[in-house]
Amino acid sequence: FDGIMHSFGSPMFKLMEVGLVGVILFHLFNGLRVTLIDMGVMVEKQKTLFVIAVIIWLGTWFAFSIIMLSKMGLLPFSV
Repeated sequence: FDGIMHSFGSPMFKLMEVGLVGVILFHLFNGLRVTLIDMGVMVEKQKTLFVIAVIIWLGTWFAFSIIMLSKMGLLPFSV
């Protein structure tokens, strides 16, 4: 048990947590895009909606990553 708990504090596990947050955020924004398309909003602009969703996702993930990594002590500064 102690070995497993120790592995949760490893830098690799912390980076995987940041990756998991990225996957969850992408799922969120892509789901909103699909919902808009299913409702008939901007159906003809699917590629534009995808680009907008990816830009918002990357910006949000970058911000969350900076906050998470600084709180985990993996960055030389704190937020």
